[in-house]
Amino acid sequence: MERRRYRRIAATLRKDERVLIKLGSEYIPASLVDLSAGGALLALPNSEVEIPFGDYCLLFLDHGSPLFSVRALALRWQKEGRIGFKFSSLTSADQRQIHTKLIRMGIVSARVQTQTAEKSAR
Repeated sequence: MERRRYRRIAATLRKDERVLIKLGSEYIPASLVDLSAGGALLALPNSEVEIPFGDYCLLFLDHGSPLFSVRALALRWQKEGRIGFKFSSLTSADQRQIHTKLIRMGIVSARVQTQTAEKSAR
């Protein structure tokens, strides 16, 4: 069983969880699959994009407004065009932004689960 240092929150509404990956001078669109205080799993819509393992990127995330960026290390590919990133050199402001985003994602997830349960009960 894999142990994680941080609890991950799954992105419930993928269209609202868009991310831009800045690799060198290139911007690569992606969507958030899940997020933790230590990293993120992203899905790349273009499977031909290659992000070398061990490369540092900037991830631009949104938690309402405005966008914020964090430095991240590309760790590993998973199937279906997904890539894992580990956050690097986080400032206290970065940590607050990520924490705020995690809270918002948790609230959205709870609302969706509640509404789904209510519809199932009808």
